Amino acid sequence: MSWQDHTMSMEETLRDAIIEKDGQIDILKRNINELQTQLQQSYKKIEQKNRIIESLQDGHVYAEDIEDEVHEGS
Repeated sequence: MSWQDHTMSMEETLRDAIIEKDGQIDILKRNINELQTQLQQSYKKIEQKNRIIESLQDGHVYAEDIEDEVHEGS
């Protein structure tokens, strides 16, 4: 095996490593996007629950109002 062959092999190895890292980065980007979506949904549910609590504390809520908000949050 000559020095040229060894260099080519190293280039191929590095190329393969870069391609693998690109794939891992894409997976991480998708995971982050999914987690951000889940977080936003959680914030919306928390806000709905807080509105229900505030309404109950104020005494201005009816059972059907609570039911509507609970179903919207599901």
